[in-house]
Amino acid sequence: MRRVGGISVFVVILAMMACGTKDEWRPAARLGVPPQLETLFAAASWPGSPPFSAVPLRPYERAHDLEILLLSTHSTAFDGIVVQARFAPLFSQWTKPFPKSMEEGLRPDLAASLEGQDGLLALPLTVDAPVLVYRKDLWRKYFLPEPSNLAGLREDMIALRSWRKESGQPLCSSVPETLLFWSLAASFDGENSSSLYSSSKVHVLRFLNEFGLKTKEPRDVWNALASGQAAAAFMMASQAASLWREDGPLGQSAAVAPLPSAFGAMAVNDGWCVVGESLPAQAPGVAKSLVSYDFQAAVSKAGFLPVLATAPKPDGAAFAALSRTKLISFPIGWEEGAFLRQAIADVLEGNVDSEEALRRAEARRVGMPSP
Repeated sequence: MRRVGGISVFVVILAMMACGTKDEWRPAARLGVPPQLETLFAAASWPGSPPFSAVPLRPYERAHDLEILLLSTHSTAFDGIVVQARFAPLFSQWTKPFPKSMEEGLRPDLAASLEGQDGLLALPLTVDAPVLVYRKDLWRKYFLPEPSNLAGLREDMIALRSWRKESGQPLCSSVPETLLFWSLAASFDGENSSSLYSSSKVHVLRFLNEFGLKTKEPRDVWNALASGQAAAAFMMASQAASLWREDGPLGQSAAVAPLPSAFGAMAVNDGWCVVGESLPAQAPGVAKSLVSYDFQAAVSKAGFLPVLATAPKPDGAAFAALSRTKLISFPIGWEEGAFLRQAIADVLEGNVDSEEALRRAEARRVGMPSP
């Protein structure tokens, strides 16, 4: 109860910040935005008055709690909140869908990754998904074939681990475990299936366990690549692009590729998007402004991959790899996702057999009561 009470105080403060004074100009809508996007929203220019005001969500360490409380209580503090796409299915029980007409101009796979029964679960602002960053100089030095599928990548990593005993783990990751698991499984199969148990998913989970692919901080992963402690890493494209811009020397010895796949890379979309209850129906002009050419050009200038197909694209190998990746949704609900998170934790932290963990997770998924 104390935690909820504390969060409620933050909600009240945010509401006061959003509302302003009685005589102050108020835009058509108020958006709660994460600190990472403050510069983007502040720099975006409009021909007249801004169609919305962007209010930072602080303290952001507790933003997920705030988002749930704001949306589940139907708070009027914000008309929309900017969240990562993987949370859109969770929030959809409290928010309204955006009309399918908002899909116009978007990448078809991006629109499909956010589709619900009645429209888009969220309005996308940026595109993001996992990619593979690897030290191409080490591949050349040891005459390794390019990592074109998961089995090939595994063989490369085993070879490097054998030949470079002085280095640490040859492969690491800054991608959330469930997103990486689902992206690799879909790339392995060539399809996006909702089943938690299959031979390919067992193979993927064993791969994660073999190389200890728990989520690490992006900077730590990048430093491991720069020092040669790691030869390859799974990273979100936005993370790789940002760190690539900061650390030029690594860019001379590294390459970025889509996830290894014999069928063509598939990866879970986890870009920034907007969810809300009043925004879809009451402020359609605001929604259109967020996917307009002008705002999406600002998205690109800020170093993110825009969702509008006609908007300029930021340079960089990470986003080039993402352009060759098919975006997919996380095809299970929040409760089923909890079963998967537990299975992955059992394997990576509890030394449970991968097949046993996924069989158990699938049994729990199948046994769920129908909605």
